[in-house]
Amino acid sequence: MPETLEDFLSAPYGNPQLSFLLGDTQITTGRAVDEDDLERAKELIAELNITVGILERYAESLAVFEHLVGRQIPSSTIEIQNQSPDRLEIDAATRDWIARRNHLDVALYEFAAARFDAQVATLLKGTPARFAFEDPRASQTNPVSA
Repeated sequence: MPETLEDFLSAPYGNPQLSFLLGDTQITTGRAVDEDDLERAKELIAELNITVGILERYAESLAVFEHLVGRQIPSSTIEIQNQSPDRLEIDAATRDWIARRNHLDVALYEFAAARFDAQVATLLKGTPARFAFEDPRASQTNPVSA
């Protein structure tokens, strides 16, 4: 088990999201994903008309989901449960190194983000997302709109 961020990032292969989407486990196949795989993933997303959500735009992602399934999520306030007080701060040089090492995942994210923008424009038609998020660890309730 890796003990540091550097240990974890020094694994033999990068671009885990692209590999996961294609169902090619790089460790078992011994082949790293490449630009052709990125294009194949983009084609797959388009052909299957995959609806994407973007974590940084979670409120809009939930609103798109509601629209697609035709049902409302019961509460408009979502409790944040996945934040860690021990979160590591990552310096700019390390972030840059991660982005370079995972450049195909970055390109896949950019493709998905553009697709998400189109989904939001088509499905939500300017209607703001109705969700707020609150941190249960806060001493007082202070919803933050996403």
